[in-house]
Amino acid sequence: MKFHEIIQPVSHPGIINHYHSSRPHMHSLKCKGKWTLLLFSSGKFRIMGPIMNVDAVIDFVLGLLPRRTSLSESPVLQTETFTFSIGRSINLYLFKKSNQADRLIQYEPELFSALRLLYWSPINVNVFHTGKIVVMGAKSRELLPTIYDYVNTLFSCTSQFTF
Repeated sequence: MKFHEIIQPVSHPGIINHYHSSRPHMHSLKCKGKWTLLLFSSGKFRIMGPIMNVDAVIDFVLGLLPRRTSLSESPVLQTETFTFSIGRSINLYLFKKSNQADRLIQYEPELFSALRLLYWSPINVNVFHTGKIVVMGAKSRELLPTIYDYVNTLFSCTSQFTF
């Protein structure tokens, strides 16, 4: 049985439960002002927002299932997203121009406003001109300290690319 067939509506004043029947089929659980949990029919789920304890979220998801429900697979964490700021603006055009030969740096401002660093595949690191950094991927929690240090070194306050 798939999650979308057995998930129970959440009756909690702080959580909004919505089933999306269009593709992809999913349940969206929104906790007001905190996080959103997308639960896909494949058993995968996506957490958006500040969740520090993934195991607690898995327990929460399993608690939504009717008693004695057996799943063919356990829930699987699909991806995580983290954000931070380096506190400086960045000249992304100049940075890309200075690193044209590096195929792991992508910047096409007509298509997407962030510079993408692809050194940690399958993790994507998006660098915005404001100094905001978005780190997305299944292993991003483990590599976050490394990525944070690398980006801060790359765009330090003495860098020619920051102002």
